[in-house]
Amino acid sequence: MTRTVITLGGDGSLLEAADRIRLAPADGDLALVLPVGAALARSGVLLAVAHRIAGGRPFAVVSADPRARAIAASAHVRSYASLAALERHEVAPTEPDTLPGAAPRHVPVAGGAGLVRRAAIILSLTAAALLVLAVAVPSATLQVVAAAAPLTIPDFELRAGPGGEIAAQRLTESVALRLTGTATGTRTLETRAAGSVRFTNRTGEDIRLPRGTLVRAGAVRFVTTEDRSLPRSLAVPVLLSSLDIPVEALDAGPSGNVDAGKVVSSDPLRYTATNPQSIRGGESNTVPVVTQADYDGTERRIPAALEAAAQKQVSAWRSGGVRAGAQLVGGAIWSLDQQVPAGQIVGIEATTFDLLVAGTIVAFAMPNEQPRAAALARLRTAVEPGSDIDETGAGVDVLSAKVAENGVTFSVRATALQFRRANAVALRSLVAGRSPSEAEDQLRTRGVRLAELQRWPSWWPILPLLDSRITIVEGVAR
Repeated sequence: MTRTVITLGGDGSLLEAADRIRLAPADGDLALVLPVGAALARSGVLLAVAHRIAGGRPFAVVSADPRARAIAASAHVRSYASLAALERHEVAPTEPDTLPGAAPRHVPVAGGAGLVRRAAIILSLTAAALLVLAVAVPSATLQVVAAAAPLTIPDFELRAGPGGEIAAQRLTESVALRLTGTATGTRTLETRAAGSVRFTNRTGEDIRLPRGTLVRAGAVRFVTTEDRSLPRSLAVPVLLSSLDIPVEALDAGPSGNVDAGKVVSSDPLRYTATNPQSIRGGESNTVPVVTQADYDGTERRIPAALEAAAQKQVSAWRSGGVRAGAQLVGGAIWSLDQQVPAGQIVGIEATTFDLLVAGTIVAFAMPNEQPRAAALARLRTAVEPGSDIDETGAGVDVLSAKVAENGVTFSVRATALQFRRANAVALRSLVAGRSPSEAEDQLRTRGVRLAELQRWPSWWPILPLLDSRITIVEGVAR
């Protein structure tokens, strides 16, 4: 006779066992292998249901767990410590090899005996169906809370950017600015008066008049601008030789302007000198000049101008330069890349001047959940082993955010409640098949409190026998 071996895992349920039994060949016997601690092996009722589902086929449970074998025996199901023991029909000394679960064969008889047998079969099937419903249908949700304790750690820093705890998008923009300054310095520009003086020779000899020969008009002095020779006179004082020579005032300014006939010779015995026309052109004008102080004052306005440009750029980034799901944090910083040096501006004659500068603006964008998410991750590193933090009620305060070229540094303060994590698998197994009050007592032994119990149907006296029908929801006692 063939044998079908069905092996279940530790969380194998009655429903899984039933499905696999139904898929097994109709002939031959069945061996249900259960690991130590299997959920199905903890209930004799479930094993009895599995036995009934197998029908009339030989059925046995194989488990290395003596407790599981004892439970199987209480449900009138054969049990063995191993498949090898099953082959040899070998059981432990305290476990007789019997077939209590096998239905005895009856010889059909006529009349009322057949009706009784059919009624018994119907009742057995009905009982099995009701038992399956009782096992598979009920469900329960238990909300449990663990005692919590405050978790406080010293203030710490987080950095968003390359190499930091938070990934960030670096944004940059180049700007060019023109700062206009006003010249406050002055410079006086003076020109010399210039004209022509007529020299007349009063001797019979040639007279050399070198450049710089001096003549006067009162206190105003003029000098010749050319090197000339005054020819001798042929008949003194009848025929005298004359020569016009250009002159300019020795001192610049309007004082060198004189009317015609005012110039006299500085050596009247040898020659005479006069100006047939007025000598003009002497002027004194004041013009604006850019000073070093003017340049320095305009230069001091550069930081404020770049800061204003940075704030304007931040607004533009926030309007459309940041990717979806991210936010601009910490504002922006600027750097001065270039400016026109003072040597090119100081000293020029102008009423106003322009100081040209170029700079770079840098900002960082990071996911909207930051820096809170990174702060919570830092808190988790400080909890006790086997514990976790209540993220919903955690407090994260950003004390400051400092933007630099390589990222944003946050100074953070974070607090939370820490609580010991509950083992949902163990808790489900612990309360399966127990009354609500018994379940509450059992949970208390594991350091958790039953806050709320929802079950269906509500009138069912015990929690589901299958722990897979039990849901554990964790909460935190605040």
